[in-house]
Amino acid sequence: WPAMELSRKVVSAHWWQFFALVIVNVLLNMLGALACLVGVFVTAPLTLIVIAGAYDEIFNGNQPKTA
Repeated sequence: WPAMELSRKVVSAHWWQFFALVIVNVLLNMLGALACLVGVFVTAPLTLIVIAGAYDEIFNGNQPKTA
């Protein structure tokens, strides 16, 4: 439960950016569905990757990257 609470607080601080990201992802998935449902196999994983990247950027964006 503490992780869910932390996630809620972080998303609340960036609510409009996440809302815009979700809208763009929904539109992208709708375009994938219009492509005879084959496009969903590309857009659905892409949507998940983008959302995971957004969370990573918020939680780990201030830490130096090691490569």
